[in-house]
Amino acid sequence: MKAINVLRLFSSAQLHAFHQYINCKLFNNSQILCKLFEAFVDIKLYRIKSKGIDPEKLWKSAVGNKQFNDVKFRRIISDLSALIEAFLAFEKYQNNPLETENNTMLAYYEMGLDKYFTQAERLAQEIIEKHPLRNDEFYLNLYRFKFLSNSFQIKQLHRKSTIEYAEADESLNTFYIINKLKMYCEMLNSQSVINVQYKLSQIDEIIKLVEEKSYLNIPAIHIYYLIAKTFLNTDKPYFYELKTVLQKNIRLFSLSEGKVFYSYLFNYCIRKINKGDLIFLTELFGLYQITLENKLIFEDGWLSPWDYKNMVVTALRLKEFEWTENFINNYKNTLPIKHRINAYTYNYSRLLFEKREYKNVLTMLQGVEFDDIFYSLDARALLIKTYYEMQDWITIDYVFNSFSQFLRRDKFIAENHRTNYSNFIKFTRLFCKLQLDKSKITDQILKDLYETPQIADKNWLLEKAKLLI
Repeated sequence: MKAINVLRLFSSAQLHAFHQYINCKLFNNSQILCKLFEAFVDIKLYRIKSKGIDPEKLWKSAVGNKQFNDVKFRRIISDLSALIEAFLAFEKYQNNPLETENNTMLAYYEMGLDKYFTQAERLAQEIIEKHPLRNDEFYLNLYRFKFLSNSFQIKQLHRKSTIEYAEADESLNTFYIINKLKMYCEMLNSQSVINVQYKLSQIDEIIKLVEEKSYLNIPAIHIYYLIAKTFLNTDKPYFYELKTVLQKNIRLFSLSEGKVFYSYLFNYCIRKINKGDLIFLTELFGLYQITLENKLIFEDGWLSPWDYKNMVVTALRLKEFEWTENFINNYKNTLPIKHRINAYTYNYSRLLFEKREYKNVLTMLQGVEFDDIFYSLDARALLIKTYYEMQDWITIDYVFNSFSQFLRRDKFIAENHRTNYSNFIKFTRLFCKLQLDKSKITDQILKDLYETPQIADKNWLLEKAKLLI
């Protein structure tokens, strides 16, 4: 059900706001919808997957003792979904005071209420002067404000200087260039991930315009321009310049925009690390710390379990054990509840493994059922690595068989992941045999490992192979 899927992602504040919204007669006159929403909240149905919903129970909560009617029930759910969507749009509108005031100006303009138009215009000007952000949305609303002001003056038969027209024109140009560069960066990022070539019209002219005019003085344009340059020219100066410009201007953008900007820096570091430029491990670690301090890494107050894991992996590669332990413990409660136990257990186990506390790794992993497929795969691989380091050849053989069976039987595992972990098992199993019979060790093992493209934990395997040879 759409309503369930959307409500499940609402924060506590949003649920409270929607409760007020749905009970306001300006937006909703149906008591049935009010009761249905209350049923979701009271019995925590918004936390349950759609398949676990009992339609007749919901019907009774909303409609009462009338006989259940599936068609009418679906219509009620559809009406609730429509109300939720209207609320989301209203919420966006409320969070943009400049857009709101522009629309107030437009309404007074169309009604011919000149006195009130002027009052709204003054208020909009104050909002512009105090507005904290300088993103594309700001420049679009600035253009709308300038355009409405010009239109009002023309209507009043006052001559307007060309400066006012120039300001409106410049605001529109700025909005257009920001979005064109934003699209260009997204396109370049896609091309770096999948082997597809895209073409964006007029982008060469826009790049030239940005470089020749004073547009680099506008932080949003400067940032997207530098992001594009990190794709087009992998020289380090663009990366460092982008990092500096971001740190200087990050307060001019929303948290979600800041997170996008830093994700480009993350990806640049990862591309460099994958090519063997390990100095960017330190850079990546520093970027993670910046995004934590500025709360850019969070989504509605929650830390993604994948960002949590990536930070741990990066810190451990730098042997930052104390920082990692503090991070794992201090940010545990910022993880979404359904991922918390899995994420915390795996990442703390990973820390213990890197500290060579192998018995503690086994204790930590014991009795935990990993319900997330990716954490389940990684935890099983970590178990194998732990038994290998402990040289427990008997137990590791049992884990090999169990993991192989899991890979064969679980239909939710994507084929590329199945291949990665199957190859991991194959090579680790081979290394176990060679530990027991070192006469069969040859350089071919290392060559085969290098030439195998799909393999999990390849760096660890390479390290173990070099120790064997």
